[in-house]
Amino acid sequence: MLAKQNPEMETMIYLPYADWLSAKDRFDEAQEAYKKAGRPDLSLRIIEFLTHNAITEKRYQDAAQYYWLLSTESLRLCTTMGSKATKEDKKHLLNFQEYLSLAEMYQAYHLVNRYIDEQGREIIPTPLFCESAFNAARFLANNLKKDKQLTGINLVHIYFTLSKLGYQFEAFKTARFGFEKL
Repeated sequence: MLAKQNPEMETMIYLPYADWLSAKDRFDEAQEAYKKAGRPDLSLRIIEFLTHNAITEKRYQDAAQYYWLLSTESLRLCTTMGSKATKEDKKHLLNFQEYLSLAEMYQAYHLVNRYIDEQGREIIPTPLFCESAFNAARFLANNLKKDKQLTGINLVHIYFTLSKLGYQFEAFKTARFGFEKL
């Protein structure tokens, strides 16, 4: 009510509230409060923190979702597009592209990791899931940069999935590629 009555005090009201929410582990609400306080940088920092924790805890689908949120927030921070874009806008556009690429990578790795987990527990995966895991492994093998290793992504899992499912689907050149990389 105080913020509605005095819009000029929104920063003074929402910033301590966002800090309190963050201290109470209510990160999604804290992120929105930081936005209302006019501090998108702190909002992005919370999402980056959540992303790092999701990767550390091997929750790759959550990491992909957080990277997607980071990409949309980076795009939202751009004020102008095209040839008139400022240096700051170009930085936000580069961040958008990088975060979107990372979201795709971690979403694909979620399928590969799930396939590996099911192999360890000797659960028989469905043919549709196997095909999805195979295509995810192909995507990762083609799009991972040679010079940059992503945190939490295990190349052995990717090439094992590619090899095993490539042989199963009679994609022998792909399976051979995976075996050579292993």
